[in-house]
Amino acid sequence: MNILIYTTASLYNKMPCGGAETSLKLIAEQFASIGEDVVYATLGNSWIPINKVRIINGVKVIFFNPLQFPVFGSRILRGIRRRINHWQSIPFLKNVIIKEKIDVVHTYDQYPTTFDILKIRRKYHLDFKSIIRVAGLHWRNQCLEKPNLIKKIECVFNNVDKINFISSGLKNYYIQESKKLGMNIINKREIILDIGFDSNIFNKKWVLNKSLPFKIVMVARFSFYQKRHDILMKSMTLLRDKDIKLHFIGEGPNKINIYNLSKKYKLEDKIYFHGYIEQEKLKDLLLNSHLFCMPTDYEGLCKSIIEAMALGIPVLASDVAPINDYIKDKENGFLSENTPEAWAKNILDIYNGKYNLNKISKNEIDFVRMNYDPDKNILLYKNEFEKTMSL
Repeated sequence: MNILIYTTASLYNKMPCGGAETSLKLIAEQFASIGEDVVYATLGNSWIPINKVRIINGVKVIFFNPLQFPVFGSRILRGIRRRINHWQSIPFLKNVIIKEKIDVVHTYDQYPTTFDILKIRRKYHLDFKSIIRVAGLHWRNQCLEKPNLIKKIECVFNNVDKINFISSGLKNYYIQESKKLGMNIINKREIILDIGFDSNIFNKKWVLNKSLPFKIVMVARFSFYQKRHDILMKSMTLLRDKDIKLHFIGEGPNKINIYNLSKKYKLEDKIYFHGYIEQEKLKDLLLNSHLFCMPTDYEGLCKSIIEAMALGIPVLASDVAPINDYIKDKENGFLSENTPEAWAKNILDIYNGKYNLNKISKNEIDFVRMNYDPDKNILLYKNEFEKTMSL
């Protein structure tokens, strides 16, 4: 198989990335490790409009460097430059698909990425299959922000060859939310599968540290929707008299509001904002923590939760689907209702040593090893991709 994976931001160009780009990079490299020909197309960081090619971990990475022009801080000029860059990306992708004789294009649900792939296939009469990865409700949020996208995104879902849902719970969200938007979804071909994560994370293991302060870590984008940093922040006001420190890792548009909340509640001595940090530094911070927390309204498959579980760090997360499919309360983690009071009570119980955290840690690691091994899961992906090619 000749496989093309396409994302604008990627770990290859060192842009800020989320779980989708991390997973697609891992899929690319796992496919390459079993002998498949994989191309990863992504934006480059050069102002010189010359595309560059590098072989990285067996993957042919092609960096697209569009013709740029200075914007001098102007919002209008930035918008114009984005549109011009987008127009330049169409012939670039077409040429990659033709030159590399691509059989399957795999990308994510961010408009207009998949729409462009389908447009290229239709306009140039190319014979490749398309698989879209749906790992959350980003597509839904795009539709809510810009209702004119509803029909376009509906068209994407109905015309890709397969949709890769990373959990059955996420598929149910997709059906529910598409109906709310009035979409007429007819595409029923699907893959319910996730690649997992870099198994090198198992090289280190969390050990219970009984010394204080009790350290909580949350790794998540500061978004105006979904992630609930505010609940965790408010729970800290109820735990003010305890020796507990909270570390937020990540960036995003809502960060300033959460920071202002810490000042409003006079929690500056208990809350730390780290921004993005390098993977090894993050791992060290996690391994020296007592608890990983993820308050959220919904999830796809939260990679930061799975990675914390793989390290054996006790995880406390919101009792929402599909998190409650893979975290069983008080067996391999903890679940909480989304109120500050419930979160504070759960944290306090863990802080006070109510549970056997060593047992929780072992159960987490066993669960992740069983379900999220990329060496095993890539073989399932290969089977699904080959079946898609025969459609």
